[in-house]
Amino acid sequence: MGKTVKKETIKATKKTAAKPKKNTNKIAKIAPVAKETKAKVVPKKAPVKPAKTAVPTTKESKPVVKKAITKKVMAKEIAKKPENKPAAKKIAKIMDAVSMLVGIAVKAMQEKKGKDIVTLDLRRIKNSITDFFVVCHGESNTQVNALARSVEDEIYKALGEDPFHKEGFENSEWILLDYFNMVVHVFNKEKRDFFGIERLWADAIIEEIK
Repeated sequence: MGKTVKKETIKATKKTAAKPKKNTNKIAKIAPVAKETKAKVVPKKAPVKPAKTAVPTTKESKPVVKKAITKKVMAKEIAKKPENKPAAKKIAKIMDAVSMLVGIAVKAMQEKKGKDIVTLDLRRIKNSITDFFVVCHGESNTQVNALARSVEDEIYKALGEDPFHKEGFENSEWILLDYFNMVVHVFNKEKRDFFGIERLWADAIIEEIK
């Protein structure tokens, strides 16, 4: 009996010696640290805004805004430009000069008793060779020549201009005076009926002068 008690006590002491003691100090130290880490809140960083680029300004320190280029904007800009105003005036002067040419030619024909005086406005016709035709006829070749000479002389007196091209004075059956923006046709009756210049240019605005 005494031996068995000793063996049991020896075993118990071995067991107790084999079991390692728990390190309570470490747990005590770790626990509060863990709590602290949980309580920590990481602040959110505000998003970084990109730096604004400087907008070029005019002398009056107004920001320059680029407009979308459209046909309307382009037309307005062109009208505003001072250098385009002389061009518009020049066109108006040219049209006035053409109207003056036509008026002088008609008056010169009337003075020499030209027959069936007609003006043909060709400006609306695509690929027309000039802006106006002035047409009449004479009862004889002598009158045809006189009519053409009268037109040439009156235009030169009023405007100081000679025809750019002229032909037909040799036979005086059909005399042509080319003033670039206006062409004068003086026929005899037979040639006028044959060529029918009014029929060829029927799309023109035809005005009979009485």
